Amino acid sequence: MEFVDHLCFNIVQKSTGQEIAAWSVPGDLAGGDMVSMSNTLFDMDIRGGWFNSKPLINTKQNWDPLFALVVAYLAAFEYSPKEIKSDLNSDFPSDPFGWQGW
Repeated sequence: MEFVDHLCFNIVQKSTGQEIAAWSVPGDLAGGDMVSMSNTLFDMDIRGGWFNSKPLINTKQNWDPLFALVVAYLAAFEYSPKEIKSDLNSDFPSDPFGWQGW
């Protein structure tokens, strides 16, 4: 069975290689849990966990609010554990060592 235990995000300025923001979130939250993300671009609370999400996003000063909202959207929906799990089509054996005869 596949699982996502946590996701790590890192935004880097391409021209300089300088890190702008980095954060991680748990990947195993269900129904009534709340996920919080905080970094230099935004603070976000996702009520209802990953699988029934309703995000509340507050952008931070000194950053383009549209950029911050796009990054928050990607983190909450496109790269959420729910989306990654739905896209994961693994062909892992139930016994990873059995196929090698160990």
